[in-house]
Amino acid sequence: MTGHWTVTATSTAFGASGTGTGNLTQTGTSVSGTLTVTGTPCATTATLSGTVAGTSLTLSLNENGQSVTLTGTADSSFTSASGTYTAPAGGCTNGDSGTWTATKD
Repeated sequence: MTGHWTVTATSTAFGASGTGTGNLTQTGTSVSGTLTVTGTPCATTATLSGTVAGTSLTLSLNENGQSVTLTGTADSSFTSASGTYTAPAGGCTNGDSGTWTATKD
């Protein structure tokens, strides 16, 4: 997953969408990076961390203290990925949920 990625999230709870772009680094099964985000009232940057198991992804996005959990799968060449996301009730993310897609630039 190491490289520059663009992630687009579409909320099924609120009907909005947001985009994050940035560099991710994979070391073994761990993934981390920082994204510049637009279309969200929670933050302009967010840290991403998580794990890769085969092509399965479990990621956590921290938007200024607000946690969003992303789960999904990547294609076999790790140039695209997609899945669903959820955020806890309260705070800026306000129980948001929806789908996400990502492409490696």
